[in-house]
Amino acid sequence: MKNLTVLFLITFLPTLVFSQWTRTNGLQSGQIGGLVRIGDSIVANAGELYYSTDRGDHWTTLPNTPGDISADLRTSEGELLLKCYTHNYKKTSLWRSPDLGHVWIEVKLLDTFSAYEFFKVGAFIYCSDNSGLYRTNNNGITWEQILSSPVNQICVEGGNLSAIFYDFNNQTNRLIQSVNGGLNWIALLSFTENVIDFFQHEQHL
Repeated sequence: MKNLTVLFLITFLPTLVFSQWTRTNGLQSGQIGGLVRIGDSIVANAGELYYSTDRGDHWTTLPNTPGDISADLRTSEGELLLKCYTHNYKKTSLWRSPDLGHVWIEVKLLDTFSAYEFFKVGAFIYCSDNSGLYRTNNNGITWEQILSSPVNQICVEGGNLSAIFYDFNNQTNRLIQSVNGGLNWIALLSFTENVIDFFQHEQHL
């Protein structure tokens, strides 16, 4: 019945579904590289970082944007996390801000890090790379490797980490999960299909 109801709404009531969108003011030129919500504010990555406290009616440039090129903006546990590139794209840097971009703290990356996935859980910042998943609790002064396989995708809910990686030995994709911040992992599923995306909600995948 729920599936039929959803299908009916999508098929027969397109006006109802799509009429809820309203265009915001400002930021109408250029490319929006990311939108995140933190508290009552929306932060947009459009080359520079902008924020709005009135649902997009007015936008203000964040006073300090680190790095040369703002590549990826995320929020985790009330902090902004920003990945940047140098102008020649040869070096990646990672920054965190606990106060909506007024002060940025650099999370020092290893020279080989690309920081495909990055997020914060508790006192730790996590980064994934071709060689696995790492974490630091001292802004990158030291990194601890907690997974030695390249991670394709990862999602986080609370302290639970769920990751998909390709097992080259068995030529299959594997879904694994950790409930203690990545110290220990349990195998949930092996499969050969490609996964476009997945998410975790209330401990369900």
